[in-house]
Amino acid sequence: MKKIFLVLLLIILCMPSSIKAQFNKDQVGTSSCFRNNGHIKEFTIVDEQVSRSDRKTVYNYNSERLLQNKILYRTNEYSEWIGIQKYEYEYNNGKLTNIVYTKWNEKTSAWSTKAEHLVHIYDIDGDLLAIKHIHIDNNFNFITEK
Repeated sequence: MKKIFLVLLLIILCMPSSIKAQFNKDQVGTSSCFRNNGHIKEFTIVDEQVSRSDRKTVYNYNSERLLQNKILYRTNEYSEWIGIQKYEYEYNNGKLTNIVYTKWNEKTSAWSTKAEHLVHIYDIDGDLLAIKHIHIDNNFNFITEK
């Protein structure tokens, strides 16, 4: 049961959270940028009632087309982009090994010193055995484990 829950959690975390417009009042804008070492995709939500962008999600891919990170932003009262949350992905031989989830700390105006770490464990054949959930701080010191 835990394995099914964790796999479903992984699927939800990897889904683009900003692609679908909300309440039919928002429009989605997209942009892409190709670089030598990868690709960036950006989805921006424009609130038509106030005629400005208010949320965006940025996806960074490496040259092998593997997602490296996903960062969600919102605008503040000065129309500046402020981070909300970010996901960082690590791979080994093309297989996902780690996801690190961090929230934006509004008090410090920086990414939180605490994060959620999902470690993916594979068997010798490359099949997923388990996903271990670990709470860490900015220095990657162990806090708790589930």
